[in-house]
Amino acid sequence: MDPQPDIPAEYHGRPRRPLVRKTLVILLVLWTFGAVRGAWETPLIARLRGADLLQAVPAQETETKLGRNAVLAILGGMRPLMAVYAKLSAVDKWEIADWDEVEKWYGITILLQPEDYQHRIDLAWHCAYNARAYYETSQHVPSGVDRAREMEVWTDKGLAYLDAAIPEFPDRGELLQEKAQILERKKHDPCAAAQTYRLALGKKGVLGYVERFVGYQLAQCPGKEQEAYTYLKRLYDEGEKNHLPTLIHEVKRLERKLQIPLLLRIPDPEPDLPGTRNTVPGLKVP
Repeated sequence: MDPQPDIPAEYHGRPRRPLVRKTLVILLVLWTFGAVRGAWETPLIARLRGADLLQAVPAQETETKLGRNAVLAILGGMRPLMAVYAKLSAVDKWEIADWDEVEKWYGITILLQPEDYQHRIDLAWHCAYNARAYYETSQHVPSGVDRAREMEVWTDKGLAYLDAAIPEFPDRGELLQEKAQILERKKHDPCAAAQTYRLALGKKGVLGYVERFVGYQLAQCPGKEQEAYTYLKRLYDEGEKNHLPTLIHEVKRLERKLQIPLLLRIPDPEPDLPGTRNTVPGLKVP
């Protein structure tokens, strides 16, 4: 693989950063604790190699290859430092768009810190957004590679990692929120996105927009127009805090589609949203 492939504009991730100094600091700390050489290094490396974890192993297979408890027992108190090293290695591979390696190192990070749900979100993000964007736009994708297939493969991987994590963290809404965004933006499945946004409501970490997005996605789901109108109209009736341009636009669009009587329609004018100014009959746009 080219060591410096182009990074598509759609990439969403943390800023690029030099990893050499951070890695050396971590190794120095490990050395200080007597962990680089000694009792745990040889059996750990041997077990990792024997389990194929030093090769491109899909992250979801990591725990079944070696076993979470075995790794945690071997590392003991060094687990957080090794997790940092694995995470930095994943970021390093992201910078050169080596997606199999990104997946592998995130898998090891998750294995070392299974209690941190954010690692699952980060991995899903890299799969569904960054890897997908790479296969969609990069000039370094080898000829003969089915770009469309790879885009869907990596998007589905992102969803799969979230699906595996959601039962482990049933009180964390961020996982469902991330899944709903992928369903909305990459799979273009408004029905599934609406359902997933709805499941996230009331859980920890869920942002305020999610309540509105349930209605927005319902409005795009065939056959759900009446349900979407009822839902969004209820939000509108709750007060001015919900009188946002997108919500007003969706309510008015549904009023026209459902032929709501004029006297029952909301009084707001059609908001000036990109791509919507010609949707109102008779409206003249300069």
